[in-house]
Amino acid sequence: MNKIITYVYTWLTTAGYKFGKTKKELAISLIQEEFDELKNAKTINEEIDAIIDLFWVILNYAFFVGISKEKLLEIEDEVKVSNFSKFCLTQTEALATIKAYSTGTHPDKKGICINTYYDKVEYDNTIFYVVKRLEDNKTLKSINYKPVTSL
Repeated sequence: MNKIITYVYTWLTTAGYKFGKTKKELAISLIQEEFDELKNAKTINEEIDAIIDLFWVILNYAFFVGISKEKLLEIEDEVKVSNFSKFCLTQTEALATIKAYSTGTHPDKKGICINTYYDKVEYDNTIFYVVKRLEDNKTLKSINYKPVTSL
């Protein structure tokens, strides 16, 4: 991700855009255009093109509203750690997470009861227990989830 952030910011500066000069409307219209291309893609090549273009136009938005490249790079690792903390590291943690969701006591969804299950997944010689919402298979947060705090 580091490379693409640097490339996009360099490209925008080279194209004559000024950092922090709000062009939200332009950026949002470009994001919508590329998102529509992704939704309407008919081939894998069209999907790949739209995905990469989405990276670029989302970073255009950050540039235009004055989010520095340094700030994005600073929090990139924290966001990665936060996202990986959604996964449970033990079956016991997964079962406790499922119980918290089913009883409405999960710290992230207090008072909301959610039917869940877990998948046991091995990646890079590590076992993860991934808790998912039953209705749509969305990955949910472990009871030990670590939110991003440096924003």
